[in-house]
Amino acid sequence: MLQDIQLFPTRKRKTVKEKIINILSFEWPLTPKEIFIRVKKDDSKNVSYQAVHKALNELKIEDILEKNESKLLLRKEWIENCTKFFLQLNQNQVLGKTTDIDYQLDQPFKILFNSVS
Repeated sequence: MLQDIQLFPTRKRKTVKEKIINILSFEWPLTPKEIFIRVKKDDSKNVSYQAVHKALNELKIEDILEKNESKLLLRKEWIENCTKFFLQLNQNQVLGKTTDIDYQLDQPFKILFNSVS
């Protein structure tokens, strides 16, 4: 089972973008309205539809989301880039290497692990 993990665990609250990525990691594709309902349900404070809509547009511009008819999902290329980055990072950690990692960190990303061990 996938576990939600934050890149910055000391931060008290996740951003709307992080919440959207987390939601779409477990369930896809979803309409903007369905995403809003899930973000609002997950958020202890009120979040507006406008805030969710703005975050969705930014995630589309950043090539993290793609549209499939009227529904949204995470782009496979973005997932693959994140996977490659973290596999290389893990391999370097195991080998004790501090070599260059081919990465593109110009986009935010979320990490999902199958286990914590």
